[in-house]
Amino acid sequence: MNKRNPGKKLKIFMRGKSVSTLQTQLTQRGFSITDIKGVFGPSTRDAVKSLQTQFSLQPTGIVDDAFRQAVGQQQADVSTQTESIKRSSHSDSDKKLDNLIQLLLRKGIIEQRELDSLLNNNPDDELPAKPLFL
Repeated sequence: MNKRNPGKKLKIFMRGKSVSTLQTQLTQRGFSITDIKGVFGPSTRDAVKSLQTQFSLQPTGIVDDAFRQAVGQQQADVSTQTESIKRSSHSDSDKKLDNLIQLLLRKGIIEQRELDSLLNNNPDDELPAKPLFL
């Protein structure tokens, strides 16, 4: 939250870019910050206290190293979970697509050479047109 001076504590009545960044991050987490942008006021303090309580930290309203570590760890956990979900849903989609292709091949709706042509990015290969209705 304070990249130039990571150990610096942020507390009520402080001003600056670090406070502005903190307020943006709190807003992204769903907190309503009514303080002037860049001014650590009561709503910023209350949001920090709320997060400290969520992280089982002493609700001091001061952004310190313990607060930064807890927020950073949660963000890392969320990123890991998101990647895991993306990978599993992608593999589920791949399996469903494979099953659909196998079904289309078995039913004679497409032929292997048509599939090969499409998979090799050669959709313009000369393939005889099939009637849509028999």
